[in-house]
Amino acid sequence: MRELRLFVLICFLLMVSGQAAFSAEPEMTDARLGEMLVRLFWADVKAKNWDAVASTFADGFQSVRVNGATDRVRELALYKKISIGNYKLTGFKVTRQGPVLTVSYRASVEEVFGGKKHTAKDVVRQCVWLNVGGKWKMIARAVLLPAR
Repeated sequence: MRELRLFVLICFLLMVSGQAAFSAEPEMTDARLGEMLVRLFWADVKAKNWDAVASTFADGFQSVRVNGATDRVRELALYKKISIGNYKLTGFKVTRQGPVLTVSYRASVEEVFGGKKHTAKDVVRQCVWLNVGGKWKMIARAVLLPAR
């Protein structure tokens, strides 16, 4: 009887350890982290979660578009004037150097700005994230519209 109990206990432990190995979260790679950070940022902007968006930007944040560069205050003010509709993010490329994560991707988005509906298709964008005290902060962002 004792051997049977021991056998059942060993089988149970093997089964539980096997389940834990199969149900464990996949490893958080730089690629997954970068894509996750960008997707969370877009979700916050679309939901107009301005506190979360503001806390995403690092103190030295800078954004650049064809019409020039802005700081974190002006960038947040710009987002507050835009209503984002459907969007699609694709083609993520992520690189890392120490505490810096650079994420390039393409975005197709429907948005309303100044009362007018705009659709941007497959626009190349880039976000640069800096790990500050264990938290990822966006330090730079670029929106690269195609030349006309």
